[in-house]
Amino acid sequence: MKTAAQVLREARELISDPERWAQGAWAKNAPGHSVQTRAPEAVSWCAAGAIYRCAGNSDLSIDTRELLYDVIGSNISPDSGHVIAEFNDTHTHAEVLEMFDRAIALAEERQL
Repeated sequence: MKTAAQVLREARELISDPERWAQGAWAKNAPGHSVQTRAPEAVSWCAAGAIYRCAGNSDLSIDTRELLYDVIGSNISPDSGHVIAEFNDTHTHAEVLEMFDRAIALAEERQL
């Protein structure tokens, strides 16, 4: 299984170009329709979708989700990716990338 820091770095890189970042869906195809996060036709992702795509075939670790909740400042259960998607949909691309930067630093600090 990938470490939390690895998943977060890969997800940040995936959406680092605004053309590959989506709002309103976890993943979108070229015409802008919602698709599965790991669908071959996906060309853009929200923060949550990018994390799930980069987690690969393994389940996303609780550590990874908890890091993001710590960074976002949410007390919502880490069993749901909805708060991450909500943050993504209500903030700018730059703010989402900053969220990833803080989460990556926290993952590295905690050696996760």
